[in-house]
Amino acid sequence: MTKKAIGILFLLFYVAIATYGQTDTSKSKRTDSTNTTSTYTIKPSTSQGEIGRFKIGAGVLFLRNPMINNALQTQSFLAPNIALEFKGKRFGVSIDLGYFKAESTLDTTIYNVGKGSLTQFFANASLLQTLPLNSNMSFRGAAGLGYIINDVNGFGSFGSSGDSGLNLNLSAGLEFHTASSFSYFIELGYRHFRSSDLGQLGGITLSFGFIIGPKPK
Repeated sequence: MTKKAIGILFLLFYVAIATYGQTDTSKSKRTDSTNTTSTYTIKPSTSQGEIGRFKIGAGVLFLRNPMINNALQTQSFLAPNIALEFKGKRFGVSIDLGYFKAESTLDTTIYNVGKGSLTQFFANASLLQTLPLNSNMSFRGAAGLGYIINDVNGFGSFGSSGDSGLNLNLSAGLEFHTASSFSYFIELGYRHFRSSDLGQLGGITLSFGFIIGPKPK
């Protein structure tokens, strides 16, 4: 699955680069008694609408891992995150970071000790596409790869354990523009990561927050 995902992402990046680097040409003709000359002017890349935006918010991870769910008495974890987006007219790149730590002091037979915790840090790089729906709302979708670090303490026979590696990320959502340089967003996504020892450590995510920067055109 990972190899197929990487192949699809490379294809998307190729299409993005090919589209992102397009230049508009304007043609003018000059005619005299002996010669006709065609002149082409290449517009600078700024005409393609490159923009940088800052995104800040939080995502709720819905984790289905019976061992962790039972120990922490929850299936949802709130992870604050920040992101930088660099976008052209059609495609762009999003780089985001997020972190959460959940812990419990329940003294049950699930633990070898009286305290257990799950800490997760992730960094993602995604290909981003936005599509204006009207003057006040835009669609946004992203697909990419990231690196995730998990640290688990006090669960069952594991004691202290950690697992890290590449993860696949997919998301789609909406932006609501309240000003020319300020928007709210909501996204539904999926983060895929499974540990051979600890089981599922990814899942469905629901993210929300705001974006500072020009709205898509």
